[in-house]
Amino acid sequence: MLKKHLLILLTTVLFINTIKTQTIPQDTAVIRLLAELGKVKDDSINIYLLNELAWELRNNSPDLAKEYANKAISINKEGEKIRFLSRLVDSYNVLGLINKQSGDYFNSIKYYLKALNIAENKNDSLSQRTILNNIGYSFQLQKNVEKTKEYCNRALELSIKANDTSNMIRAYETIGILLSNKKETHLKGIEYLRKSLRLEKLRKNKWGEAVTLFNIASNKLDNENYEGVLEEFEECLEIFTELNEDDIIAACLGNIGIVYLEHFQDYLKAISFLNKSQEIALKVKYIDLEINNYEYLYKAHKKLGDFENAIKYLEFKTLLSDSILNEAKVEKIAELETKYQVEKKEQEIQLQKKNIEVLEKDKKLKNYTMYGLMGFIFLLIISTYLWFRNYKFKKNIQETEIRHQLDIYIKEIELLKRDNEQTNVLTPIKKNLSFNVVDTLSERELEVFDELSKGKSNKEIADSLFVSTNTVKTHLKNIFDKLDVKNRIQAVKKIDE
Repeated sequence: MLKKHLLILLTTVLFINTIKTQTIPQDTAVIRLLAELGKVKDDSINIYLLNELAWELRNNSPDLAKEYANKAISINKEGEKIRFLSRLVDSYNVLGLINKQSGDYFNSIKYYLKALNIAENKNDSLSQRTILNNIGYSFQLQKNVEKTKEYCNRALELSIKANDTSNMIRAYETIGILLSNKKETHLKGIEYLRKSLRLEKLRKNKWGEAVTLFNIASNKLDNENYEGVLEEFEECLEIFTELNEDDIIAACLGNIGIVYLEHFQDYLKAISFLNKSQEIALKVKYIDLEINNYEYLYKAHKKLGDFENAIKYLEFKTLLSDSILNEAKVEKIAELETKYQVEKKEQEIQLQKKNIEVLEKDKKLKNYTMYGLMGFIFLLIISTYLWFRNYKFKKNIQETEIRHQLDIYIKEIELLKRDNEQTNVLTPIKKNLSFNVVDTLSERELEVFDELSKGKSNKEIADSLFVSTNTVKTHLKNIFDKLDVKNRIQAVKKIDE
């Protein structure tokens, strides 16, 4: 009897932990995560997605879930260095959970301790509190009281400092459920559960309050402690009815039926509550509760002497128990099918990724070709522009040289004309000078002297004769020497005389 009551309790707790954390169908979540994994290139996000896949597949495909978690760890490690510590904590944590659910408590605790070590090094108090509670729960499942209390009390100490009510409740419940399962520590366990109940009431969490109250009442019923148990189950029933939680409503009704059967020995009331419980259990397919109800309906009818119905319910229980064994086989097949479908989906995604990579490479090649062609055209345009510019520059230089040469020719022609005009003027001067100087003046010196006689400056003479100022100075010096004078005034005066 005790084991059967406990089965209802643990099944309910597992049901609570599952339905409250899962907001979308698992297959939909897995497909969505796989699709995201196929798109994203950032390692940190990919590790997160792999951890989420492991979490989603932990129940239906634990082996595949382990593969994803280990793949996340592999990507996270770079030689001896860990790239994302918080992601590694998540990977170890989910591996601990998967191993715990499969009954491999040794590996479960091993992974939890790895996660705890990183969290302590990072001084991540929240992760420490959660992992410590997970380790405590793993030891609770092994019925190891001392280790459960050790880790849960550490979680409690940190949670009280951080005012983390949620982890305080988890620690109290883990210790409380373990202690209350034994007759000798039953009352101590109830004390821990009541601490959890007070916290749930303080944070006004109706759901948590009802679950904890249900655990207290169920443990009291398992230990045949009937004091206040009927009132506690009735309070649970009232809250769960408000919350529309049919599974736990059925469990409450069934347990109330058991209280009437075993404590009050009111068999008709017991049958009434058990039938109400069975009606809901059949509707929601709560198989474990159905089997339990059939057993107590058998006992109640037997107590009333209604052996016909007693045998009928005993047969129902036997048939349903046998069907569960067959369902376990079907579930195993379904698990393999799920693993196959997930692997198939992953292969399709990998193939899509390869196709996308090929397309991206083709696109890059086309882009490079286009960019190369555009670059070539650009260089051609620049080269043509520079060549044309250089051509224009050279042509301008040539035109400038031609114009300059033409100017020289024009000036020479003008100079020749002037020379012809000045010949008549310079002839008497030359004749006159020939009588007064030993060395006669050259043609150029005569030209300079002629300009000098007009009162022009050295620069004006140079511009007129198209020579430099220094050349004019040289000619003047020669003239002064030949005329035996010291300056231009004396030279002009000498010619006048």
